[in-house]
Amino acid sequence: MKGKLYFIIGLFLIQLALQGQMDQKTNYIFLWDVTQSMKGLYHDKASGAYKTNSDNDIYDQVVSVISNIIETIEEEEGEIIIIPFQDKVIGEKRIAATRAGIDEALQYVKNFKNEDITYTNICQAWEYSFDKINVKDKNFIYLLTDGEQSDLSKRNPKWGKDCIYSMVQAYCKLVERAKDTYTFYVSLNTNLHSNLKNSICTSCPENLRCSEGTPPSQIIDIQATRANQVINIQDGELSFTQTFDVRGNLSPNFKYDVFLSIPSGQLPKGSEFRLKQDKNLSIENGKTSFSIDLSPAQLKQLQQTAPEEFHAGIYYKKQDLKKLGLADQIIEFTPNKVVLTIRNRKEKTLKIKIID
Repeated sequence: MKGKLYFIIGLFLIQLALQGQMDQKTNYIFLWDVTQSMKGLYHDKASGAYKTNSDNDIYDQVVSVISNIIETIEEEEGEIIIIPFQDKVIGEKRIAATRAGIDEALQYVKNFKNEDITYTNICQAWEYSFDKINVKDKNFIYLLTDGEQSDLSKRNPKWGKDCIYSMVQAYCKLVERAKDTYTFYVSLNTNLHSNLKNSICTSCPENLRCSEGTPPSQIIDIQATRANQVINIQDGELSFTQTFDVRGNLSPNFKYDVFLSIPSGQLPKGSEFRLKQDKNLSIENGKTSFSIDLSPAQLKQLQQTAPEEFHAGIYYKKQDLKKLGLADQIIEFTPNKVVLTIRNRKEKTLKIKIID
């Protein structure tokens, strides 16, 4: 008996292939400052004794933040790595993101005990985390500290008080190859020196996000699930929908803006190409819909004069969280951009005939 089976390979398969690059495992690495200052302990120079300022006791709040993040992790996703540190790394809990593993990670954080009074070595802990990064996966590093780097140069010359500058540069070099790695540097109860803040916040801002102040109520990651959107103006396709994977409880008050950028030289002179939706956007049911703002005459002109394929960058930018009433949260797009591929040709369909 002979049969015929036809496979239609069209644009939808190409889009699935492009989407596949976002289907990565995700690893969660927590660099957790557990020095006693997190509990409000400080050294009173006048008396020479250690005292406690309850206003600076943020330990339980940080435990809650870490727990909230762990609770959003999906099963079978990747690894959870918890690294408590003081003047050195004092532990490592590495757990697969199974249901049992997620529960075990939560219990580890909630039951962790340490009463040693020591210094703070952010640099050693951050460097330690570099070996935990899997360049094939997406990696989140949450660095939660309430202090500044202590001068530990007598132990190791590279651990001086200003070693954070070197660590920032080392990290930015690392993410040139580990492009899907994002660090949230969260400085709690401490206002960073302006030069240090500038270094942390601007050296490689796509992969190193910074925040300072009181512990956030939650840290929310918004990931576009498709890295490359495709439309075809020759076929009159002028709209697309971006879906997002949101980790955390995103408030309906959250708004963001979009910036579309087309490298110079790709469009005929005088042509316009922009999105209708670019301000005050919401993510509803995990998605936002977009359309290209072209009149029939502009569309016809592009169909006649534009190249067969050109590309644009779509950049997502959160609005001022304080103005949105969300100042107690950290919300980030990771990554903050996707590619829009614009085709200007009739799509061809390939038929494959298999004869038994």
